[in-house]
Amino acid sequence: MENKKVSVLDMMRARDLRVEKQGKLISKYNKPLISFTMNIAGEIKNSKLILRGFEHGIKTLKLKLEMSKIDILHEEITNDFTGNEAFFVVDEDANIIKKICIELEDYDELSRLYDIDVIDTHFYKLERKHLRKCLMCDRAAKECAGRRTHSVSELVDKTNQILNESFQKIDANYLASQAVRALLFEALATPKVGLVDRNSSKSHSDMDIFTFVSSSVSLYNYFFEVASFGLKFKDMEHKEFFRELQKLGKRAEVTMFAATKGVNTHKGAIFSLGLLCGACGRVGYEKWSNFKLILKECSKIAKGIVKNELENKFKNSSNEVKKGTFGEKIYKKYGISGVRGQAESGYLSVLNYGIPKFKSCIKKGKSLNDAGCIALLDIISATMDTNMIKRSDYESFLNEKKRLRKMLELEPYPSMATIKELDIEYSNRGLSPGGSADLLAMCYMLYFISND
Repeated sequence: MENKKVSVLDMMRARDLRVEKQGKLISKYNKPLISFTMNIAGEIKNSKLILRGFEHGIKTLKLKLEMSKIDILHEEITNDFTGNEAFFVVDEDANIIKKICIELEDYDELSRLYDIDVIDTHFYKLERKHLRKCLMCDRAAKECAGRRTHSVSELVDKTNQILNESFQKIDANYLASQAVRALLFEALATPKVGLVDRNSSKSHSDMDIFTFVSSSVSLYNYFFEVASFGLKFKDMEHKEFFRELQKLGKRAEVTMFAATKGVNTHKGAIFSLGLLCGACGRVGYEKWSNFKLILKECSKIAKGIVKNELENKFKNSSNEVKKGTFGEKIYKKYGISGVRGQAESGYLSVLNYGIPKFKSCIKKGKSLNDAGCIALLDIISATMDTNMIKRSDYESFLNEKKRLRKMLELEPYPSMATIKELDIEYSNRGLSPGGSADLLAMCYMLYFISND
């Protein structure tokens, strides 16, 4: 099918078959028919990209019909080297249907490639009142086509440009939306041990659930930017790609602090979910269901950051350790690499613990809320969470990890009552697994993009 050239004879046969099929469907159902094809110039009428444009259009059309409470009585879709075709017999007046289809054809740049005919029960094809514009200029498309104003190669290039740019925007918007959705689900999951949730701020007197909501939504543009960057620069050298992401991340931190009035809610998530969005862009939408591949790409992008940002920091001056961040100090003292090490490892806590437990919870009928609360415990037990160490000490945290792991071996899917008891204990002790919460947000996002 893909990239097979068509002849004039091929297209004539396809048109005749389309007309014949249209007539049979209208005769059988005695209802209006929608015929959906794509306006594709040149000898190549089908490809993965063209098919994706077609499928996106079909999905949007069906949503618009559903929103208008219009029943589809019959649906038929074919994909061939001569192009993609869809037929929908609908239970509604043809003029109403035509209005809906015109709105779709005029919706955005991508929809300019849609060719949607509406044929009534008298086999009459309804026409537009206003002619469609040419892809290349502001004149009527029929006028330019009749005069052959633009070359076929120009039209082919323009079509490919529209398809590529449209899906870059669609994919970046989708990834950004899912990243924000993941942050919101993580924040709202309740009860979440030691962390701000719908019930309480726990030991966090400077923030509440609304602080997290404000912070989450403020980061949409950042996630859109990093996803777009990944989509546009799939082949950029990983080290250079990471440097560019860091620049975007620094700006995102300023945005976050502005939204929260100076409270650090998502600094770690800006790093990890930003890296995840960039990695998703680079691997392409076809592979978003493969979370192992995505996390491997995260590892490639982050390769070398532990050495560059932690090991090398203390080489030249022993005083640097006194001036460093808490994360830098515990790396110097215990070799704990924190979020940088997680990224460079390909987020092994997510890969081996968080996602497997989250998905198994869903399979067992657990809600998204409960799956998150349970998976968080597995993540804590498998992660050197620097927030937990900061709020207690190194030895205490190691003991807590062992206790959690033993508890999960005995009860792999703790009840919400058990988690609530642990939550009260963590809150009383002032413990807060903030690093693990960022990894839980990654689990939510990976689940969303692989199941939508």
